[in-house]
Amino acid sequence: MTPSPTLGSTIGVALFGGLATAIVYGFVCSQCYSFFHSCRDNRQAPVTRNIIAILWLMTTAYIVFVVQLLYWYAVLNVGTIHALQEITWSLRGLIIMTTISDAVVRCCFVHRAWTLDVHKSQPFYPLVVLLLCLFASSLNISGLSFRLKTLGDLLLIERGYYANLTMIVLVDLVTSARLSFVMARNGQGPFQRAGSNFMSTLSYMGSTGLITSVISMGSLVAYATMPHDHVFAAVFLPLSPLYMSMLVAYCNTQHWVGHRLPMNDGELTDESARVDMKSTFGTPIASKASHDTVEG
Repeated sequence: MTPSPTLGSTIGVALFGGLATAIVYGFVCSQCYSFFHSCRDNRQAPVTRNIIAILWLMTTAYIVFVVQLLYWYAVLNVGTIHALQEITWSLRGLIIMTTISDAVVRCCFVHRAWTLDVHKSQPFYPLVVLLLCLFASSLNISGLSFRLKTLGDLLLIERGYYANLTMIVLVDLVTSARLSFVMARNGQGPFQRAGSNFMSTLSYMGSTGLITSVISMGSLVAYATMPHDHVFAAVFLPLSPLYMSMLVAYCNTQHWVGHRLPMNDGELTDESARVDMKSTFGTPIASKASHDTVEG
């Protein structure tokens, strides 16, 4: 990103990205409220509650960093060349917070894919290795950001950041494909349920990471085609809260989307039905609706 007094003509696009990030954060807060409110009825495991609580705090810190970053560059120091060339503490904090929170959410999705795979027919080691490589690459970018002084210095790590974005897209696509494959084999695909509609299909796309995979791919394309504009920032900024939103949305909707036991004359028809009654982190959950279905 080449520094300039006006930060280019696409700074307004970055502001729209910040607005979209705030909107997604509103959804996250609403979903977290529903999640913790329903914990009393669903016997949610303490580890699940703790992880969601920590991720919500990290997402809140992420929003603070985004607001301060946009305020510094787009409001407070417009036209001030020296100030616009500085790398603020919020940018460094944003990179670190993204690295940690996204890694935790991806681990939850990978663990869920492993939990739902009853037969364990396909090894998960390649996906775990990809996840570790992405985390190491992101930590490296975070460390390098503390050594840089100006926005012009970001050009020194441009190739590394491009490789990191490529790995993000790769991990998201592989994780989404694995979840989709496992759920389809368990009879939980969007077109394999009776009464499947648009909302259940949309929920399926979110719970498997298809939505975040498409957005991460869009951020990679924007960075590759317009590396010195702020279109990339507009696409990338809402991505981290969106990961969190998809995770909590899955936890909130598992009692009515994809977590109704397949029945055949009142009996369970597949071992995947029992595994599907587990949470994102593999701990048992029994909501009232699904519990009544089992007893019935």
